Amino acid sequence: MTFAELRSGDWRTHVRRWAPQASNGLLASWFLLVLAYAWLADADFVSRDQWHFIPMLDHYLSGNLDWHELWESHSEHVKPGYKLLFLLNARYLGLNIQAEVMVGILLLGLMTLLLLRDMRSSATAAPMPWLACLGAGLVMMSFNQWASYTYSLLALGGFGGSLLQLALFIGFARLLQRGLSVAQLCLLALVLFLAVFGFTGARGPAVMGACVVAVIAAYGVDAPARSRILRVGIPFLLLGAACITVYLKLLHFQSGRNHLPLANELRSILADPLGTFRYVSGTLAESMLDLVETRGFSDSDIAVMGLAVAGYALVAWCLWRYFRAGLWRRSWVPLMLIAYSALFILEVLIGRYGSDVQTQHGYEVPRYVFDSHMWLVGCAWILGLDWAQAGTQLGIRRTAVCVLLALVALELVNFRAVQTHLGYQLKAKSQAEAGLREIAAGRQGADALPRWACPNEQLCAQGITTLTRYHLDFARDTAPP
Repeated sequence: MTFAELRSGDWRTHVRRWAPQASNGLLASWFLLVLAYAWLADADFVSRDQWHFIPMLDHYLSGNLDWHELWESHSEHVKPGYKLLFLLNARYLGLNIQAEVMVGILLLGLMTLLLLRDMRSSATAAPMPWLACLGAGLVMMSFNQWASYTYSLLALGGFGGSLLQLALFIGFARLLQRGLSVAQLCLLALVLFLAVFGFTGARGPAVMGACVVAVIAAYGVDAPARSRILRVGIPFLLLGAACITVYLKLLHFQSGRNHLPLANELRSILADPLGTFRYVSGTLAESMLDLVETRGFSDSDIAVMGLAVAGYALVAWCLWRYFRAGLWRRSWVPLMLIAYSALFILEVLIGRYGSDVQTQHGYEVPRYVFDSHMWLVGCAWILGLDWAQAGTQLGIRRTAVCVLLALVALELVNFRAVQTHLGYQLKAKSQAEAGLREIAAGRQGADALPRWACPNEQLCAQGITTLTRYHLDFARDTAPP
């Protein structure tokens, strides 16, 4: 680019021409950073809830597996699909946990590609602005969800479920807009079955609730869609409700469940409206910025509430523009993403707030980010559509640009926070793996493991014995007797 072009203003043409390619290159580089971070920092050994799967693994390898064990859980959340992959991993890969993480990151990349493809196809008035794609892509691969990059249950099971959920949202949105063929409906039903019975777990009600929100909105504003909703949309929702009901019937609680009955949970919420609001606001704030690893924020209620208020304002603005400008005609997926995050946070509130894990409030639960931050993706999508449709309305375009740049800036802050924390993570990972080997050799007890690596000493001690017996996980490099 020459100086004369800069003075004449031709640089704008060059920016418009090359910015989309630069955005794609940045997203590809960002994905490689996520992949590298997961490779270095992931807990490449059994940890956290995975210890609850080891007795089932022992039964599987000894030929005594009862398939009802796929539905056993110590909470309302169980992923039979992930459990099955966990067993196959043990059988054929020696329980290579790092392989699970890498596959999960690849699924995250595929999910981002699927999202960007549908975003671009939804913009018909003008091409989807590259900044909207950049913002949405960075949020999808946010380093704020580092907890999912370092734990294979969340990476493979979580991102696998999120991919199916996004595919379900896209298919259902097209059903509402223009209908689907019989073959496409069958494929959508298959995605629903895989999601509910395989990987979605307790997120199922939030997924179907987002579809219900889209149906209500479409029935209210899109008269031609009403017949499709009555003939196909509502029956599909009933099918989803039936699947979730069967899922809950199959779910079998193991001993040691530490959650209160639903009625008691609701009473705890209603009895403390201020605490409930702080919980929701903290979770919303954490979905935007890593408050756990960003020094100075996690101890500041003002910072948390400031972020939450900005989040509430952004959602209100985007929803107002979504219906005011008729952006729903382009796609129902942005609305479904926003509704999904809201309903997911509601699920977490009901399931956690009144239980004996009250310390896990709001921004103290970073593992929920990969669900709670989907509203940001929906907002980036709406802002992009609004920008593309704005034409000469400079105020709308400037608002979209400012908000999208703010989203990009937040993701850079999240990346910086994880970068500064990486050394500690590598040290903790090395110490935990060394502790596993010491316990397996009988030189120390399971109480030496940190809480994140071992939730229960007896459970972990028995699990380490099983892993050593079958030469799995950290013991798979040991020569068989």
